[in-house]
Order: sequence, then C-alpha cells, then structure tokens
Amino acid sequence: MKFRDGGRAIVCSRGGRRWPKCSVRGCSLPGRYQCDFLVVDGETCDRYLCWTHRVRQRNPGVDYCPEHDREAHESFHQQLRAALE
Repeated sequence: MKFRDGGRAIVCSRGGRRWPKCSVRGCSLPGRYQCDFLVVDGETCDRYLCWTHRVRQRNPGVDYCPEHDREAHESFHQQLRAALE
C-alpha cells in the first residue's frame, strides 16, 4: 500500500476470522454467538447474534435470539398457567 507522502505499508489479512454479521435487522456487529433454541428434530435455530442481541439463558453457553427468547418465555408462562388451573 502506498501513501500520498511516499510512505509504504504492508497489510496482512490472512488468518483473521471474519464473523458473519448479527442477524438482528439493522445491526452490523459481528455475530460471534448462535441461537441454541431447538426448532425441529434436535436442530437449533443457529441465527448469528452479536454480544448485545444474544439473550443468555440459565444454562452456561446457551443463548437465544430475541425472538426465540420471547417464544420460550410465552411457552413457559402458558405451561405455568395450565398447571395452576
């Protein structure tokens, strides 16, 4: 790379991991986490999430996307209401 003042620099980009972007609309941060919500037959959602949009669960290393976290809470509350009736 050459600079206007005549200086030079070497830019090395090998070896650096490029993370996919966070899957939350409008977010451009690196998605270093994935949603662990079970969707079908033991498969997980796997949406990429940045550190601000991942929702940590009680189990260590388990994260949900905001959509599946809401779904999990709604399901839990429905089961709780049914058990109390």
